[in-house]
Amino acid sequence: MYVKMSEEAQGRFDAAIEALAANIRFAGAAGEPRAIAITSSLPNEGKSTLTVALGNALAKGGRRVCLVEGDLRRPTMGRMLGCSPTCGIGSVLVGDATLDDALVPTRQARLFLLNGEADIANPADLFATQSFKKTLRTLKRRFDYVIIDTPPLHAVVDAAVIAAEADDTVLVVREGLVARGSVRSSYDQLRKAGAHVLGTVVNCDSSRAGA
Repeated sequence: MYVKMSEEAQGRFDAAIEALAANIRFAGAAGEPRAIAITSSLPNEGKSTLTVALGNALAKGGRRVCLVEGDLRRPTMGRMLGCSPTCGIGSVLVGDATLDDALVPTRQARLFLLNGEADIANPADLFATQSFKKTLRTLKRRFDYVIIDTPPLHAVVDAAVIAAEADDTVLVVREGLVARGSVRSSYDQLRKAGAHVLGTVVNCDSSRAGA
């Protein structure tokens, strides 16, 4: 999708995303808007790619979806989606812009992006504010799903702060990159923060290579 794949690999990837989207739809109460944080233990586990793919799948299924850039240290979703907003969530949270100023449509119908600025000081403090809680509530009134891409858990505390405010959290695990102990540590960190961990997604699963 955002990396070059063989046709077979792309088919497996698309099927896995559809299954994840279905599981997420079934996990919540019917018609209930939900905020979902996507995180990982380490960089390069594929969480941003999964976030965008999941948003596309839910939007194609008829849901209104907002993708939120929660990684203000290494924002990537604007580039991945080909969007260049003039402001983002940082400006919204400090009161320099409204949501209507910052929300932009993507090429996929019903899929919107609330991008992030890369020069925000102390993002964790910003996400711990009442302003973020209020913004999240507003987004949930306007969208069926709010999906937040967060930084890796072992890098900074931002992800745990965001996950604590989300309804559900998905932990992305890249096979061969992260040790079992690191995954357990990430899970414990999320639970201690008060996050509801919906489950894990194993990325680059070699056991399915011939499936």
